[in-house]
Amino acid sequence: MDVIYGAVYMRLMIGHAPLDAEFADAHINYVYHLLGVNNS
Repeated sequence: MDVIYGAVYMRLMIGHAPLDAEFADAHINYVYHLLGVNNS
């Protein structure tokens, strides 16, 4: 769960980068990659 929510909370607390659709897509693709899920 930390892999999913950690990046989101860091962006909310520190504000170093936006929480936008581009981040959401990239982050979910990364989590899928870590889990071995084919996201095609």
